[in-house]
Amino acid sequence: MYQIEERRAIEKFRSHLLNDHGAIQMILPLAEIAQKLRNGVGQFLLQAQLQLLTLIMQDEADWMSGPRYDRGADRKVQRWGCEDGSVVINGQKVPVHRPRVRGQEGDVKIGSYELFRREEDQQKRIWEAITRGLTTRGYGPTVRESEKSFAIEKSAVSEKFIAMSARKVKELLKRDLSKLRLCALLLDGVEVKQQHLVTALGIDEMGRKTILGFHQGASENQAACEGLFSDLAGRGLNFRQLHLNLIDGSKALRGAVRKYCDLLSCQLAFRKTSSTASGCLAITASSTRVGASGRDRPCSNCAAWPAGSRT
Repeated sequence: MYQIEERRAIEKFRSHLLNDHGAIQMILPLAEIAQKLRNGVGQFLLQAQLQLLTLIMQDEADWMSGPRYDRGADRKVQRWGCEDGSVVINGQKVPVHRPRVRGQEGDVKIGSYELFRREEDQQKRIWEAITRGLTTRGYGPTVRESEKSFAIEKSAVSEKFIAMSARKVKELLKRDLSKLRLCALLLDGVEVKQQHLVTALGIDEMGRKTILGFHQGASENQAACEGLFSDLAGRGLNFRQLHLNLIDGSKALRGAVRKYCDLLSCQLAFRKTSSTASGCLAITASSTRVGASGRDRPCSNCAAWPAGSRT
């Protein structure tokens, strides 16, 4: 319920900005600017942003409740003083003194404040910084621009990084794949932190690599492999277009390729030089059969070349 009211307040504020062609004037005394600049441009810009955000919130409060001290108007919403809050600026939370408005059913949310206090921007900055090599312990000293800044400690940064990572993974696993012109599909099982994942990497006609998805399972079994293919098919990936399937010796992956890709024949098989494990490189198409003759004929039972027939 809180998030719904928050979104409505933000949408109402944005609609107000589209219809209101007024202006906000912020006065910065020259002596004060010179003094603040001595402490650094970053701190000066932070204070300027705080003043500007405060003016924007006050302007919205005036729009909602009417001009200050105008007691003759019939108001459904009234000013209700101020209270302490916080906004996100440059990847850090900063305290701010914000106005309050109240209606017949209680406090009315101010859309500009709800917009400025959202943590998505901070989570994005944290995620970008850490993925570029910055540690969670080093994030706070790097972005701190005010002694009053908070929510940039190691534990808070770690929580926000986990939340943003989960969001990124969800976006990755929901991408539309219907327009992908697949040239090759690389399938393999990997183990990460004692978790088994079956992964799919696609290569399009221009040679660009795209992480298509992954499926978690107890092992690289048939259920996990078919779960991955089912997810990719549900997101629009066309398995019947002419492409290469690159897999190792996993029987579960081979079975999933046969089931979803309409495998007709296998063009090439090879043996790894560093181990005895074998793999296969398959061309699949719904209307094309790759022929072979003599010793190079693929096995009809396993749709792969006989062991030792190719090096």
